[in-house]
Amino acid sequence: MLLTVLLVPLAWSCHDRRSNGDDDDDATVEGDDDTDDPGDDDDDDDSGHGSDDDDSSAETVFGSVDIITMTTDQEAGGVRVYYLDDPENDSITDSDGCWDITFPRNLKVATVVTEAEEYEEARFHLDLTWQRDRTEDMIFFNVFRTDEFAPFMSKVFGLTTDPTRGILEVGAKSRSLGPRLAGATVNVTNLDYDMVVTANDEPAETNVTTDDGTNFFMNIEPGMAEITVTGPGGEDCVGLTPVEVVADSMTHVIFQCD
Repeated sequence: MLLTVLLVPLAWSCHDRRSNGDDDDDATVEGDDDTDDPGDDDDDDDSGHGSDDDDSSAETVFGSVDIITMTTDQEAGGVRVYYLDDPENDSITDSDGCWDITFPRNLKVATVVTEAEEYEEARFHLDLTWQRDRTEDMIFFNVFRTDEFAPFMSKVFGLTTDPTRGILEVGAKSRSLGPRLAGATVNVTNLDYDMVVTANDEPAETNVTTDDGTNFFMNIEPGMAEITVTGPGGEDCVGLTPVEVVADSMTHVIFQCD
């Protein structure tokens, strides 16, 4: 059974959900007074995002929830995504799995968490110094249906899931080539795990990224994971490390390479 993830449609539909960025003072927009006063409703030509696009103290991050499934008919809508340090700062995914959360602009790091009945929890450690865009910055949660999680792992990887351990997904993007960097080598140096795999359409046991740009450390022990990523040319990549891995949850983090 191959891994089925709803990726391509989401990349387009989540792009449509973006705010208008610097266009919030476009005088051609009806009702815009062409000034920049944070909190002033008539400055805001993107009311679906509140007044965040007028407020220089705020920054919105866009992402998606992508369902890892043994079938092809899973929907990613209705999943709650919240900021771990302020759970009231949350977003509910639309029918395409898209979400957005606004953070203070001076915040450097944030962890966001998924929550939905009948789905496994997932966490994403965001580096807010550069991660903003769902597609370019690989901000997509991979989430399992609870009833499919153990059967999927057994069928695809021959792995027995351990609820006292977790999964760590480490991704790599290139500043010059873009997201989903192939050929990066990923290691966790201090925590025990059962195997590390690539999980694209041809899952295999390897710590070198393929065309999906990610590797999964399966049944990894909880704790602060110290991660190293090197690019295809042997250069060091940069990313958040160490990051917390939680039992019975999938943790995500993305590194940047040259």
